[in-house]
Amino acid sequence: MTSVALSPHPSALQKSDWPDFCCPIHGDYLEIRGDALCCPEGEKFLLRENIPRFVGQESYADAFGAQWKKYRLTQLDSFSGVPAPNYPRCPQVS
Repeated sequence: MTSVALSPHPSALQKSDWPDFCCPIHGDYLEIRGDALCCPEGEKFLLRENIPRFVGQESYADAFGAQWKKYRLTQLDSFSGVPAPNYPRCPQVS
């Protein structure tokens, strides 16, 4: 995974600040234009606090909410009956 240091303001972003992002719809390389990453085919992905958003806020929240409601008990050992693994809480430091 590439670590990317981002500028504090979207208008200050440079091409060198980003890895090469591709359009999830068309597969073309995205270019920085103002406050968005843009596809040559016309798709636009907004930058919010210098983070590209490839999923709309409503879609993400709705999908997460539905999944959380449907599977809310799955992670609970008392519900699943699967004993929790006995992992140490913190690694031993010498």
